[in-house]
Amino acid sequence: MNELSNQVLAIAQSSPYPPSVGGQGLLYYTSLTSLWFMFMVAASMFGKIIKVSWMDRKYVKFNSAINVWRTVIGLLMFVAMIRCGPEILYLLSFGDVSSQITSYFLIFKRVMDTLAPLPFITAISMLVLADEQISYHLKHPAIRATFDMTHRKEKLKDLFYLLGGVALLSAIATAAKYSNFYHG
Repeated sequence: MNELSNQVLAIAQSSPYPPSVGGQGLLYYTSLTSLWFMFMVAASMFGKIIKVSWMDRKYVKFNSAINVWRTVIGLLMFVAMIRCGPEILYLLSFGDVSSQITSYFLIFKRVMDTLAPLPFITAISMLVLADEQISYHLKHPAIRATFDMTHRKEKLKDLFYLLGGVALLSAIATAAKYSNFYHG
């Protein structure tokens, strides 16, 4: 074994946290919190885009600027979900399941890594192809007015509540993993 393999093995045997975070509880906690938060926000935005697009299906053409824009954003949210979801699953299960199950999770992560460029490239391609038309529609005199976003502060507050809830759940998962490893 080389030096790096020995270090990874030492971390795996002496810490409840994965070697990918260097066996550090704080890094595990911040990684889990940020990944979970991104996943939750992406999932809620993805769901909202699907719901609104479905409700507008009779009134808005499939290739309209708003549908292209929604599709681009939806695909990017989907990429975030398929990148963050498997990593969350791995981080939460590390050390608590058999090594065979862990290897399945790692394979699942790599499969999602392989698939993630497809919706990403599709979204970017759509944006490149439709950029001029979307810009034209946004510059149209009928909608050139600026947006008043001050009445949307409640939505921002909801986002911070979500972050707080996810941070609390991540802290519980981090503490439980520590407790099970050293006292279980």
